[in-house]
Amino acid sequence: MFRSGFVTIIGEPNVGKSTFLNTVLGRKLAIVSDKPQTTRDLITGIFEDADSQIVFIDTPGIHHGRTRLGEYMSEAAVNTVKSVDLVLFMVNAYDDQKYENLEILKRLQTAKTPVFLIINKIDAIKDWHRLQMAIDVYKAAFPFQAAYGISALTGQNVDNLVADIKATFGEGPRFYPEGSVTDRPESFLVGELIREKILSMTSEEIP
Repeated sequence: MFRSGFVTIIGEPNVGKSTFLNTVLGRKLAIVSDKPQTTRDLITGIFEDADSQIVFIDTPGIHHGRTRLGEYMSEAAVNTVKSVDLVLFMVNAYDDQKYENLEILKRLQTAKTPVFLIINKIDAIKDWHRLQMAIDVYKAAFPFQAAYGISALTGQNVDNLVADIKATFGEGPRFYPEGSVTDRPESFLVGELIREKILSMTSEEIP
């Protein structure tokens, strides 16, 4: 049986959404930087193996009332949850539960789309008891379908997560031609790589 579905990755800026997408795909698609709002557009990344196709949507990090641009991108990110099969809500392993994350979860409550809690950067964790406490607090605040600790940077537990994502999908079609990696044109990807280089050399955000 061939399985397929759409998955959106949502969370605050710099939690590792783009790094996760690149790791899953096994290639660089989404640019990565420690600057807020590095991802400005929705990026579609297509994972495919012998019996499945998963269409991931990497979203801009959600800001709360900082700038009009930030609000626009945050709204675009949240709106994706209404039209996908699964949401990955990503947080940093070493952050305590924040007010901002609670606000994001409130907005997910009305979507009625299954949500996985993804705690990223577990390679940086020194206090595993604290990590478990954070997982318990998040799970008490929202009815997550499942929770995972991963490292998008090292790939730790990413394969297990992808396997479980596949298992949530029923039989479905191949949405994109075999071998597709993204629906973005090459010109967009080249422009993003140029912007990444500029971001690495400046302290300012680049439009």
